[in-house]
Amino acid sequence: FLDPICLRLAISKALGYVTIAGACLYKMPVVINIFRSKSGSGLHPVSVYLETTSFVSMVYYNFQKQNDISTYGDNISATLQNFMIVAMIWYYGIDGKALGAGHIVLTALVFAAFGAVLFVCPSEYLGSVAIYATAISTVSKLPQILQNFQTKNIGVQSWVTQLTAFLGVLAKLFICITETGDDLYLVGGTVTAVALNGVLFMQSVMYAGNSGSKKDKPQQCGRVEGLPAGCINFRNFRHCNARGTVQEQRTFNLYMKREHIIYTYR
Repeated sequence: FLDPICLRLAISKALGYVTIAGACLYKMPVVINIFRSKSGSGLHPVSVYLETTSFVSMVYYNFQKQNDISTYGDNISATLQNFMIVAMIWYYGIDGKALGAGHIVLTALVFAAFGAVLFVCPSEYLGSVAIYATAISTVSKLPQILQNFQTKNIGVQSWVTQLTAFLGVLAKLFICITETGDDLYLVGGTVTAVALNGVLFMQSVMYAGNSGSKKDKPQQCGRVEGLPAGCINFRNFRHCNARGTVQEQRTFNLYMKREHIIYTYR
């Protein structure tokens, strides 16, 4: 047992099963946030869909290669949780906007077609499946990274989820090098995942205080054209309502609705 090779393998196995256990809770903070807010705010649908196909591809690749469950059990768990998130954003929509029946049906058909292609994929093309999984994993995270950077807002995303993902891929890198060191597809894909998940974790920490959609938070607006001079924002709307004309009140209401601003009477 004290032999360096055996010790390294034992650590790798232990890390693999710990990673699987952690993966069971990987996306749960996101699921809870969606359920509480009744919205997939901050999530990019395309990123979620592509990430799901990437997880499915890695499960298929490892299963066909007959790798130990410790090397890909986390992908199985992540796949199931991603499908749960997909179902929730289909049901609740994003930022109060329904995705539409056409969008849902088309995406479901694409998922079904993707599964059928994997099912009939010849064994000699397994390497292509792994390359696809790595490429799609990269592409799926880039829209989310870009959106987070542009909005400075992580929405329902959780820094706990991103930290779990980052630590998980670090552990998986050690596992892949130890148990499948000659499999460049797995090692290369895991190195890419480490870099991308590191960026997402940094964003989740930097923008944590900005989470939530515009619809969830009252916001102050600037001067609205067409209103009395004293009415510049929703805080003194009661004053405007008392002396503004009907047309001015309608102008203000339309502006507030367009900007997704919630106002209350105090």
